[in-house]
Amino acid sequence: YKDKKDLLQSSVNSVVQSRFDNFWIDIEPDEHLGIFMDWITSNLDEHPTILTAPLWTDTTKELKDQCFKQKLQWVHKHLNNWPISFVCEREKGKFANVHKEAHSILIDDRYKNLHAWKNNGGISVFHNPWFTNPLLHTTKNLKQLKETL
Repeated sequence: YKDKKDLLQSSVNSVVQSRFDNFWIDIEPDEHLGIFMDWITSNLDEHPTILTAPLWTDTTKELKDQCFKQKLQWVHKHLNNWPISFVCEREKGKFANVHKEAHSILIDDRYKNLHAWKNNGGISVFHNPWFTNPLLHTTKNLKQLKETL
């Protein structure tokens, strides 16, 4: 069984590798990214952190490293106009309220991350990438949230 599982995992990793050569770098940003980032840096945090997860756990270290490098390159390519930090970590909840004096807000499309964030004292905002103009929708939700802070 272990040999078959290892062979299957090796085959999956090979397919993933071939499809992910520039996968993260080549993702086109949302057309409203500038509006979103300008609002964030002007209204919530002058130096936001991009907190992104690496690939799933069943991939090789090489693929995880490639994912990290490509996501970082994407951030440098598309977010270099804003002063941001970059963290690649699966367990996002542990970063909630790292800075106790500020509101710690996570914008994410995964409920698991949002619940962990909230359970650690942070504020969660769901981002639905399937909405029409998703960043405009998320910005609207953040504006409403800011009024309550």
